[in-house]
This record gives sequence, structure tokens and C-alpha cells, in this order.
Amino acid sequence: MRANLFGLVLVSLALLSGGRAQADTIVVVSDSWYPYNGEPGTEKEGYKIDLLRWVAQANGHTIDYRLLDWELALERTLEGKGGDCVVGATAGDAPDHARTAQPW
Repeated sequence: MRANLFGLVLVSLALLSGGRAQADTIVVVSDSWYPYNGEPGTEKEGYKIDLLRWVAQANGHTIDYRLLDWELALERTLEGKGGDCVVGATAGDAPDHARTAQPW
């Protein structure tokens, strides 16, 4: 079971703190694991998605949250195809992905 942490948001944090003049859309992918992350576009997107949207908006960016099969989400973000970060992954889930030093 995945631990209760964000992990794999280094890409998002870099975009949010990079001092860019233009807004970015950060593509966030994961499988559904409510209450952490749930159904995109509903009131039950999950608290991790709510937090990401709040941080992104405060820095002039937007979140494009999508559901994917777990293994596909890990694969596509590692390859840079179809997602900037995965919500809820641990070092054990994705040892080759960049991640924050501290979990959220």
C-alpha cells in the first residue's frame, strides 16, 4: 500500500517556484485513491489535489488532474509523456522518479 504522502511533486514545485513570468499548466496523474485523490472535475477530487490547486493558483499556475492506471501513470511521468507528476507515489513505488526531500 502506498504511504500517505505526496512524493513525486518535485516537478510541480520546481514549476511553482521557478519565478517564471508566464503561467504553466501542471499535469498531475494518478489512479483514484480517495480521500487523497479522487474523481477529476468533481467535488471529491481529494485533498491532495485541492492542495496542489491552491499552491498552483497562488503562483499563477493551473493543475490539469487526470486519472490513469497506476503503472501507466508511473511509466508516463518517468518518460515525460502524459504527466508532470504522480500523486501519492513513494520511493518504493517509483525509485527512478524525482521527488521532494520532505513528503507533504
